[in-house]
Amino acid sequence: MRFRRAEVSAKDDDTFVTDADHAAERILSARLRESWPKDGLVGEEGAAMSGDRTWFIDPIDGTHAFLEGLAHWGPTVGLVGQTASGDAEITLGATFFPRIDEFWFGARGGGAWRDGRRLPPLAEPVYDRRSVLFIPSRFHRWFESDHVGKCRSLGSTAAHLCLVAGGAAWAAFVPGGWGVWDVAGGLCLLEEVGGVARAFDGSSLDPLRDRGLPFLAGHPAAVERAIQSIRLRTP
Repeated sequence: MRFRRAEVSAKDDDTFVTDADHAAERILSARLRESWPKDGLVGEEGAAMSGDRTWFIDPIDGTHAFLEGLAHWGPTVGLVGQTASGDAEITLGATFFPRIDEFWFGARGGGAWRDGRRLPPLAEPVYDRRSVLFIPSRFHRWFESDHVGKCRSLGSTAAHLCLVAGGAAWAAFVPGGWGVWDVAGGLCLLEEVGGVARAFDGSSLDPLRDRGLPFLAGHPAAVERAIQSIRLRTP
């Protein structure tokens, strides 16, 4: 176990990576190759193999939260293929948070699940001071918002998307710079409960074509309102 004892180094993008990230990616890659040898895979820490479908792996989403001893961090994977028209299609997603022993799973057409309990469709959102909007910790460096409810950051994009799918938050804002491994698992769950992901121009997000673009995710009505409430900070 490397929790609280991980060796830390900095990557080229000035984010942290630990020996636990590398170890988890090796384990996940080996298991996926063993189970689906014809599939491709891409890992955040460098694992790569080509195939008709691709598993995107983030061995520890929320590395900072992991290092700080917080609750929401862990491996997340998403299986992504393409439709006949060339659009990305997420067919499976899974995320596990070891610190709280919580497992999220979604399969295209098969529903979304939290610890073995199927998630219901997202309810029509109520917009008031109790409405939770998940944001990144550095949100206010670049953005501002008129959101009247609560803004929260757990340190994990995957956790934000899973919890929105579970009805615990109104919507999640994901800033630019994300990788497909960060979002594929959570987006699969969201789609299965009637949620959407939208770029700021209102268009549907394609995680392959639009990788790295800021987006909002949640119930369609919540996303539409959230897009209107967030804007870049003016100098």
